[in-house]
Amino acid sequence: MIFIFRRLTANKPIFRQIESLVDKILEAKKVRAYRNTPQPDTSEWEREIDRLVYRLYDLTDDEKKIIENQK
Repeated sequence: MIFIFRRLTANKPIFRQIESLVDKILEAKKVRAYRNTPQPDTSEWEREIDRLVYRLYDLTDDEKKIIENQK
Protein backbone atom coordinates (compact mmCIF):
# COMPACT_ATOMS: atom_id res chain seq x y z
CA MET A 1 0.00 0.00 0.00
CA ILE A 2 2.83 2.41 0.78
CA PHE A 3 4.35 1.75 -2.65
CA ILE A 4 1.08 2.68 -4.37
CA PHE A 5 0.78 5.88 -2.35
CA ARG A 6 4.37 6.89 -3.16
CA ARG A 7 3.81 6.15 -6.83
CA LEU A 8 0.62 8.22 -6.91
CA THR A 9 2.29 11.07 -5.08
CA ALA A 10 5.31 10.97 -7.38
CA ASN A 11 3.05 11.06 -10.44
CA LYS A 12 0.85 13.92 -9.29
CA PRO A 13 2.45 16.38 -11.76
CA ILE A 14 1.63 14.01 -14.63
CA PHE A 15 -1.96 13.67 -13.40
CA ARG A 16 -2.24 17.46 -13.28
CA GLN A 17 -0.89 17.81 -16.82
CA ILE A 18 -3.37 15.24 -18.12
CA GLU A 19 -6.20 16.95 -16.27
CA SER A 20 -5.23 20.31 -17.75
CA LEU A 21 -5.12 18.91 -21.28
CA VAL A 22 -8.50 17.21 -20.85
CA ASP A 23 -9.94 20.52 -19.63
CA LYS A 24 -8.56 22.27 -22.75
CA ILE A 25 -10.07 19.64 -25.04
CA LEU A 26 -13.46 19.80 -23.33
CA GLU A 27 -13.47 23.61 -23.40
CA ALA A 28 -12.58 23.68 -27.10
CA LYS A 29 -15.38 21.25 -27.90
CA LYS A 30 -17.83 23.14 -25.70
CA VAL A 31 -17.04 26.41 -27.53
CA ARG A 32 -17.48 24.60 -30.85
CA ALA A 33 -20.92 23.34 -29.82
CA TYR A 34 -21.96 26.77 -28.51
CA ARG A 35 -20.86 28.61 -31.66
CA ASN A 36 -21.87 25.84 -34.05
CA THR A 37 -18.45 25.91 -35.71
CA PRO A 38 -16.33 23.12 -37.22
CA GLN A 39 -14.79 20.55 -34.91
CA PRO A 40 -11.60 21.97 -33.32
CA ASP A 41 -8.33 20.17 -33.92
CA THR A 42 -7.41 18.78 -30.52
CA SER A 43 -5.14 16.06 -31.87
CA GLU A 44 -1.94 17.63 -30.53
CA TRP A 45 -3.38 17.75 -27.00
CA GLU A 46 -4.59 14.17 -27.39
CA ARG A 47 -1.12 13.03 -28.48
CA GLU A 48 0.38 14.79 -25.47
CA ILE A 49 -2.04 12.91 -23.20
CA ASP A 50 -0.90 9.68 -24.85
CA ARG A 51 2.75 10.56 -24.16
CA LEU A 52 1.99 11.37 -20.53
CA VAL A 53 0.12 8.09 -20.04
CA TYR A 54 3.04 6.20 -21.57
CA ARG A 55 5.33 7.89 -19.03
CA LEU A 56 2.91 7.19 -16.22
CA TYR A 57 2.98 3.46 -16.96
CA ASP A 58 6.68 3.37 -17.92
CA LEU A 59 5.93 1.80 -21.29
CA THR A 60 8.77 0.63 -23.47
CA ASP A 61 9.15 1.76 -27.07
CA ASP A 62 7.91 -1.65 -28.24
CA GLU A 63 4.78 -1.36 -26.08
CA LYS A 64 4.13 2.14 -27.40
CA LYS A 65 4.41 0.88 -30.99
CA ILE A 66 1.85 -1.84 -30.29
CA ILE A 67 -0.59 0.73 -28.93
CA GLU A 68 0.02 3.22 -31.73
CA ASN A 69 -0.50 0.55 -34.39
CA GLN A 70 -3.92 -0.31 -32.89
CA LYS A 71 -5.27 3.22 -33.32
